[in-house]
Amino acid sequence: AAAVLVALLVGAYIGSPYYAVHSFRSAVQAGDVAGMEARVDFPAVRESLKSQISAQMTKAMAEDPALKDNPFSGMAAMMLPAIIDRTIEAYVTPAGIAAVVKNTQLVPGKDAAASDGKVVSSSTYVSLNRFQVDVHPEKAPAIKSSMIFARDGLFAWKLVRLDLPEGM
Repeated sequence: AAAVLVALLVGAYIGSPYYAVHSFRSAVQAGDVAGMEARVDFPAVRESLKSQISAQMTKAMAEDPALKDNPFSGMAAMMLPAIIDRTIEAYVTPAGIAAVVKNTQLVPGKDAAASDGKVVSSSTYVSLNRFQVDVHPEKAPAIKSSMIFARDGLFAWKLVRLDLPEGM
């Protein structure tokens, strides 16, 4: 009996992120705001998006030949973090996360062939306390977004990071 109990606990421990991802998708599809809030660490997701978008925008500005001689590019670079912060704060909400996850065209304006609505996902443990779900259009595996879930207690998990495709 003890061995069966241990096996059940180990199975629940290992299977818990799969259940958490399923619960997360169900909450998104149902528009369950309370369910979303319970399954997402919004401050952590916001910070991850701020750093990614800031890095991508800074890189794009540095590589743009039109901005190299522009006297206003320095001012734009100084204002960029504040603009990104306000935008992320406004859009990373339960409704905003639901829209991103529901959206089958993962990167608006990217390859039109990738937006046929067929999405491929895969999931794996990153570590004992981190679980990653990768999502990409079937015809464009290079346009990959990732959702990182972190263990929150023994069996619960929360979304803590969204990784955007390069060049978003």
